[in-house]
Amino acid sequence: MRLSPSIPTSTKTSGSSTIPQSACQAALTCADGMKQSPLLQFEASAFRVVPGEDEQTNPGVYGKALAVWLAQALRTAGMPAGDAIAEDFGWCIPVNAGSNRLFVACANVEGAVNRWQVFACIEARFFARLTGSEGVPSLPDLYAAVKRCLESANEIKKLQEHAA
Repeated sequence: MRLSPSIPTSTKTSGSSTIPQSACQAALTCADGMKQSPLLQFEASAFRVVPGEDEQTNPGVYGKALAVWLAQALRTAGMPAGDAIAEDFGWCIPVNAGSNRLFVACANVEGAVNRWQVFACIEARFFARLTGSEGVPSLPDLYAAVKRCLESANEIKKLQEHAA
C-alpha cells in the first residue's frame, strides 16, 4: 500500500521535532517532488537480523540493526536524525530538515542477511522551494554524512555507489 507523503499516518518524536512517518513510506518510489541520492550497497555481518524482525516490515526484509546504528552515527556526526522506523520496504531514519522531509532508507539486499543498501531521499515542500531552507541539512549533506559513516566503519566491506 502506498501512502501519500503529505498525509502523516503517525509520527515519531526526535528531541523537540515531530517527524511524519509517511515521509519514510515514500522512500522506495521517490515520487514527484522527491529527489534520491545514489544507492550505497555494502557487506557487513555486524548488523544481526533479530528473529521476527520482518514481521514489522515484509517477509525477508531486514535492516533494523543497521538503521539503529546509522541513526546514532548520523547524530554523532551532527545530523538531527530521529529513531529508526519500520516500513514495508525496510527501515527509515527521519532527519529534521525544516519544512522539507529528509530521510535515509535502509534494507537488506533481497535474499541476503549480510548485504545491505541505503539511500537518502528528500521531499522539498513547495514553500521551502520558494524561500530556501538555510541552516538545515540538504540531500547532498545527508548523503555525504551517510557515506562518511559507512566508509569510517571497519565492519563495512565492499562499499559501492550506484546512480539513483
